[in-house]
Amino acid sequence: VFHDNAYGSIKRKQLARFGRASGVDFGNPDFVQLAKAFNAQGYRPSRASELASILDNTLDSRKPSVIDVPVDYS
Repeated sequence: VFHDNAYGSIKRKQLARFGRASGVDFGNPDFVQLAKAFNAQGYRPSRASELASILDNTLDSRKPSVIDVPVDYS
């Protein structure tokens, strides 16, 4: 999950074209906790350098997994 608390690409286009954005910001659930509620593994890297090892772990485990990746389009 690419987590940006918004429809980031739509927001960027609205800002570029109209100078403002409307209806694109919102809050998200805690995807790590949501994954655990469904008996899946949940991960949230705090740095980009952690992503490769998390991907390796999820592929090696062969269990359902959710990776919540925070992104910033600015």
